[in-house]
Amino acid sequence: MPGVAVMEQGVVLLRAGGCVVVRVAPGAGWEHLSAVLRGLKEGQGEDVILDTGPLVLGARDLVEVERILKGRGYRLVRVVHGTVPHPTEDPALATADVGAGASVVATTEVGTQRSGRSRRSRDPGGRVRDPGERTLVRRGPLRSGQVIRYRGNVVILGDVNPGAQVVATGDVIVLGALRGVAHAGADGHRGAVVAALRLCPTQLRIADLVRRAPEGEAHQGGRAELARVLDSEIVVEGL
Repeated sequence: MPGVAVMEQGVVLLRAGGCVVVRVAPGAGWEHLSAVLRGLKEGQGEDVILDTGPLVLGARDLVEVERILKGRGYRLVRVVHGTVPHPTEDPALATADVGAGASVVATTEVGTQRSGRSRRSRDPGGRVRDPGERTLVRRGPLRSGQVIRYRGNVVILGDVNPGAQVVATGDVIVLGALRGVAHAGADGHRGAVVAALRLCPTQLRIADLVRRAPEGEAHQGGRAELARVLDSEIVVEGL
């Protein structure tokens, strides 16, 4: 019923004003959230605001949330964390070359712990990494000249347009078209990935490796893709 909160498996659902608010209550985990989202009645394009509450989701978890909601007929428009009331930014990423005159835009931090699905990984240098440890979420597109820099993962709910840049020490996930520059694993972590619903960047970087779009190449997109390092080269795979 609109305007009435309902709890299912520790996940609170509230429908109001054509929008659905989903909030994870204490004690609920990823398996509860994903089950509730898959069980939603078919939507008609309603906006969804996800409040992760005490649960911290990694970048891949957020991609899966967006895919589940899209399949049920909903649109994820905002992700917030119950313990972080205000947007935060981290402009002090020393390894990022963002260029003169670029503007660092505000994002929302989604926690400093791990969800149950996050797993520690070891990069080629032998360092233990956890790409899901810290995640920033940016709602809306990045325009030319805008830059996000962050020590952790970055998730963009929108397009990254030509002339925009995203630099992260963890993964870069774009729930939209990636047409600008993306640099994952900016501190040398080759285990980081770049994923987008439409992957057509002007430049793609993972750690110290660079992949540029060939001149005149027209990338049609059409499906979600993921870029990762394989045998010291950046390769792109369908999701």
